[in-house]
Amino acid sequence: MNIMRFPRQHLTKLRKPKLPPKFKEKWVDPGKEKLFAFGKLFVFIVLLPSLASILYFGFWASDVYISESKFLVRSPQQQQPQAGLGGILSSIGVSNSGPDGYIVANYIKSIDAMMAVDRKVDLKQVFTSGKVDIFSRFASFYHNESYERLHKYFDNRVEYNYDPASSVATLKVKAFSGESARDINLALLENSEALVNKISDDTRKDVIDFANYQVENSQKKLEEADAALNKYRNGNNADDKNFVTHYQQLNIMRDTAEKELAASIDALQKARIDAQRKRLYIERIVQPTLPDYPLEPKRMLTIVSTLLGTLLIWGIVRMLIASAREHSE
Repeated sequence: MNIMRFPRQHLTKLRKPKLPPKFKEKWVDPGKEKLFAFGKLFVFIVLLPSLASILYFGFWASDVYISESKFLVRSPQQQQPQAGLGGILSSIGVSNSGPDGYIVANYIKSIDAMMAVDRKVDLKQVFTSGKVDIFSRFASFYHNESYERLHKYFDNRVEYNYDPASSVATLKVKAFSGESARDINLALLENSEALVNKISDDTRKDVIDFANYQVENSQKKLEEADAALNKYRNGNNADDKNFVTHYQQLNIMRDTAEKELAASIDALQKARIDAQRKRLYIERIVQPTLPDYPLEPKRMLTIVSTLLGTLLIWGIVRMLIASAREHSE
């Protein structure tokens, strides 16, 4: 059987056929096409976000100053010795206020607290200043400067942590200048002190008013018993056989009223002592600080985190695309 042999140059020509010029212009190397596609992904997923992060956090983002204060929410009543700071405070007659300490937390996060601060510090002027970058400024992308929106913005600028074990509360306020952060922190602290004092005074007044009412009621009963006894004594004959029996009954009623009055007076004294013992106070440990260096934003950390995060996303997307193409082929 004769096998037709082709010269080597003919085989080469068969492997690489010449294409018409019009096909050469349209043909693209698949490898280069994939590389171009991944290059576009890298630009959109990694390069552009990282560049935006560098520009914003490196040159544009406003400095944020943090003012911090620490205080105790306490009452002067004695409690069992405890470990740590709580034990030290208890040993000198300062007890934990328990759930009452969360009153301050609820107040500081309320719109009432914000409105009270706004009367001392013009919050809209502080947070809408032209010196603040557009992404951090209040109401920068809309013209709704309502107090409801301001409260949401303000809430993100205030951090309150309360430790019920030691009754120590930490208040942090973020603003775009050290003076503004300190002034807002001080206003919140002063308003919280006023609130706690008012609650304590109102509670004390309610308890003592009720005890006074009991004393007045008992005093009235005693006066009525005395009047009835004197009237019966003066209006009846002591020799009457029924006189002694009825007189003894009236005398017993008077003695009962007298004992009730004594008990009411004792209860009033105890109520006053107990109200004072349970009275809440705010004791400042650290005054609101005046920061001279911005702690936020953490520029370098944010930029590096953005770069690493986008690289991770780009790697995952690239793997998914490669896997999808492999299955399709």
